[in-house]
Amino acid sequence: TAAGAVVTIPGAKYISPRVGGVGVATRETRRQEQTYMVTIWANCFDQRDPIAAAIDSALSGQIHLTLADQSVATLRYKSSRQDDSLQKEGIYRRDLMYAVEFSTFQSATLTQITATIENVSA
Repeated sequence: TAAGAVVTIPGAKYISPRVGGVGVATRETRRQEQTYMVTIWANCFDQRDPIAAAIDSALSGQIHLTLADQSVATLRYKSSRQDDSLQKEGIYRRDLMYAVEFSTFQSATLTQITATIENVSA
């Protein structure tokens, strides 16, 4: 009989307990990098630059990102570009580029071996 974590075997003289389970094994097959661009549009550089600085400051403190599969990616600043070529129209732009490096994994379900075969002769 079994009740919770207790197993009772009436009349048993010797018990060889074995506990097994099923788990998932993963291995990294490659690392890859994706570049993301954050664009700030404003009507003057006095509004654009503080917004860009605030975004960059917030992202500079985020070195690691936890992804949906619970793996971890690395966030790195790559570059910045500003475009004031349309200032006569009141359009000021700044692009902030960030790279996210992450792993690609393969996973497999594995079962632990819990029983062995013994040959017993009299």
